[in-house]
Amino acid sequence: MTTYTLDTHATIKQLENAGMDTRQAEAVVAAISRSDAELATKQDLAVLKADIWRIGASIAGGAVLLNKFLDWVIR
Repeated sequence: MTTYTLDTHATIKQLENAGMDTRQAEAVVAAISRSDAELATKQDLAVLKADIWRIGASIAGGAVLLNKFLDWVIR
C-alpha cells in the first residue's frame, strides 16, 4: 500500500493565500487527509483490470459452453 504525505500546514497556508478563509481551508485539508486511504494507486488499477479480464474470459467461456449445450438440447 502506498502512503501519501500531505503537509497540512503548508496546504492550509496555500489555500488561505488563494483567498480561502482559515476555517474553510482547515476543513478542506481535513477532508483530503481523511480521503487519502481511499485513493487507488496505479498498481490497484492494474490488479483490477487483470481481474476484470479474467472474469470476462470466464464469462465468455461459459457462454460458449452454454451455446454448445443448448445446440445439443435443441437437436
